[in-house]
Order: sequence, then structure tokens, then C-alpha cells
Amino acid sequence: MSENGVVASGQIIASDIEKLKLLTVQVETFVDKELAHLDRKGFDGRVTFNDLDGAVDTLDEVACKYIFLLTGKGYSTLKATVQFDWKKVFRVPLQKPPRRATQERVEGPARPDVVATIPRIEIA
Repeated sequence: MSENGVVASGQIIASDIEKLKLLTVQVETFVDKELAHLDRKGFDGRVTFNDLDGAVDTLDEVACKYIFLLTGKGYSTLKATVQFDWKKVFRVPLQKPPRRATQERVEGPARPDVVATIPRIEIA
């Protein structure tokens, strides 16, 4: 951030601003014309997920750099970190099924008197 280690360099800051502008111009134009405002002229450029991913990564890098400069707190990234097992909710049922098996009459022309036992499966 500094050429002399004491004062923040205006040249480095300007370079970071220019880097952000160049990197995000296509993504910003796409968002303005297609998502946020639905411009009648539309968007005639091309934006890929790699463009978007690169823009997000660069914004993250520059944000961490300036957060450290302004607050003295260093972050390697501002990306979200999963701090719990988010898949756990998919391993337990919403309701516990009844413990007993249910009996339902099997209807059909062949044997209307047959009763089938359908066990309930408990997922632990």
C-alpha cells in the first residue's frame, strides 16, 4: 500500500481503483441492463461465470487489503465460512413416523380379502 512504508501511496490506490473498474465493467453493465433495470436495448456483450467469479475474487482481495489499511484487522478473505453441518437437516425426518406398522387392505379383482402389512421405516 506504500512505497515508503509510512504513507499510503496514491498511485497504488489509483491502480487498485482502475483494476476494479476494468474487471467489473462488463459485469456491471450486464447487471444494469439485464437484471436491475431491464434496459430496452439489452446487453450485447458477453459475461461468463468465470468473469463474475474473477470480479468477486478481486473485490474480496481489494476489500481485505483496505480493511487492513483502515482498521488494522487482517482478513485473508471475506468469503463465508460454513461453521456447522448444514446437511444435517436432510438426515432427519420432519416428523417421527409412528412406531407401529399400518395395515391396509389391498384392493384388486384377484383377492380383495388379502391384507398387506406395510412397515414404517424409521430414519435415524
